[in-house]
Formats: sequence, structure tokens, C-alpha cells
Amino acid sequence: MNTSHLITKHPFHPLGVEIPSYLANTLSVPTLLAIFFTGCTVILGATYKLVTWRNPNLGRGDLSVALWFALCGFIHLFFEGK
Repeated sequence: MNTSHLITKHPFHPLGVEIPSYLANTLSVPTLLAIFFTGCTVILGATYKLVTWRNPNLGRGDLSVALWFALCGFIHLFFEGK
């Protein structure tokens, strides 16, 4: 059985190893960065509005921690999908 058509070329080492369902990225780095920073802006903006609405007297340190945890949580959920 010829399985050469099933092996996808990829830039990872070792090169000869088959990676099931590998799909090469078609977007440029500036496009990926723009998407990422737009998402961060939306997440941080929504979190800021929610936190300051729920507790308007929150200090800058606590607000920064809330924003940091929200951003890390959303990134974690996005990349791991859980």
C-alpha cells in the first residue's frame, strides 16, 4: 500500500515523522498579531468594564490582577479548548 500521499510536509523535527491532521498556516505574522491584539483588547476592555461596574472603588493593583487573570484565562481556554 502506498501511503506517500498521506504524509504532510511540515517544518518540525524530525522531518520524516507524520503529523496527523497537520494544516500549514496560511496567514501572515502581521495578520496573526493583529487578530491576537484585537482579541486582547476586546477581552481586557470587557473585563475592565465589568470589574469597574461591579466594584468601582477597586485599587489599581487589584484591577491589574483581575485584568491579568482574565486575559490568561481566555488565552488558556482558547488554545486548549477546555
